[in-house]
Amino acid sequence: MPVEQFITTVFCIVDDLIKELFPAALRGRQFPPGLSDSEVITMEVTGEWLGHHADKHIWEYFSRHWRQLFPDISSRSAFIKQAANLWAVKQKLQTRLVQLMHADNADIYLIDGFPIDVVVRTRAPGSKVFKGEADYGFCASRKKHFYGFQGHLLASTGGTRHSCWFYADCCQYR
Repeated sequence: MPVEQFITTVFCIVDDLIKELFPAALRGRQFPPGLSDSEVITMEVTGEWLGHHADKHIWEYFSRHWRQLFPDISSRSAFIKQAANLWAVKQKLQTRLVQLMHADNADIYLIDGFPIDVVVRTRAPGSKVFKGEADYGFCASRKKHFYGFQGHLLASTGGTRHSCWFYADCCQYR
């Protein structure tokens, strides 16, 4: 499938799901952004699929190569802010996609944990970042002590991400 057709297909799916999940307007009386929420999410999804894992790189890629599909691309900071503010919408879209793919009815799930460093462990005692929330931990697969959070990803055996959560109280090493 050509990339342009993939972008269009993703946009149609995202736009239809947003209309289904949010029949009322998402914004109040604010000025509407240049890009629609469906366009921003489409750019994020296809950008990730194409290997651009940072919002900055996604914005740069679409600004350079796909301005004809997204003519109202504004500044990078406006795009990143709008993308970040759509976290709850993206979470509901993920839940709905899991339901549509019947991944929530799987008999077997896979779960994996991973460390999320907040600061380098040696700087942790003096750090004010996430003070009282982050904790010390140990990742056995990486043989690494860390200061931060423990993340877990739950997926079906077909590879569909079901949910993801983070916490600090589970750390194995103190």
